[in-house]
Amino acid sequence: MVATPTVVTLTPSPAFDRTYVLESLVPGEVHRAHEVRSELAGKGVNVTHNLRISGLSSIAVLPMKQEEASVYGRDQIRVYPVEAATRINPVSEGFFSEPTPNRFWFTFSNPRRNTGPFYDSFHSKRAFWKSEQIDSRDVEGTDKELFQRMIEQYGEDSTVSRVEVMGQFPKADDDTVIPMDLINSAIDREVTLTASEPILWGLDVARF
Repeated sequence: MVATPTVVTLTPSPAFDRTYVLESLVPGEVHRAHEVRSELAGKGVNVTHNLRISGLSSIAVLPMKQEEASVYGRDQIRVYPVEAATRINPVSEGFFSEPTPNRFWFTFSNPRRNTGPFYDSFHSKRAFWKSEQIDSRDVEGTDKELFQRMIEQYGEDSTVSRVEVMGQFPKADDDTVIPMDLINSAIDREVTLTASEPILWGLDVARF
């Protein structure tokens, strides 16, 4: 009998996906969540979760405080105790469930990161938002000479110029190994393979 192999995943930076569920949103009122859900997450944890749903054996290895693991931990996880608390990703639901007019949700920020809800509102979730990008040089009363010096000092295509002057997202975060523009160019690139060349697949599995 051949033993079923176990897939071991490693999540160096696990997180809790915390969801706050509201009945409705009424301007000027105090709102309390009627339900709060917390679920252990992170790339490796999500892969293990999906593998187990598919009937495969998998163990997630991650650093976490022991008291957190006892409360939130999924089955089949191996925890290496650490002192720091695990980060929390807050999510809100039910803001716009009331059929009242003039309901608005505004978000404003310099686009400093290529991840998170603000980034998603300009990309994967842009269909649900009315987004606008503003170049600081086009705003009345701003110091145009300062912006020009920043461009000359750091370069027009630098992260500083893109974020602080042009109001554009950086091409890559500081800790990014492969910049997003290289990924997009690889996706759009037409590649012709011969019959003798191997086919290589890369897969990044998330919980959803």
